Amino acid sequence: EKGNIYSDVVYSGNRYDDVANTVRLEDYVVVGLGTSFALNPTARFVGHISNLFDENYETAAGFGTLGRVASAGVEFSF
Repeated sequence: EKGNIYSDVVYSGNRYDDVANTVRLEDYVVVGLGTSFALNPTARFVGHISNLFDENYETAAGFGTLGRVASAGVEFSF
């Protein structure tokens, strides 16, 4: 495999963050996009962007989440 491009999509519907169902969390969609491709027979480039559209969301009331995050690197196999 020379390379690939992939995406990931996470959807979370409206829900409550407490037993009494008084703290409502809004629904959200978070999209990621990544790629990898061979640089040579033993090394490949990998990159990923998380939260591509910089969605503002909470997984727990009062706790923010990261905005858009990009990462890149090289993987080696022996």
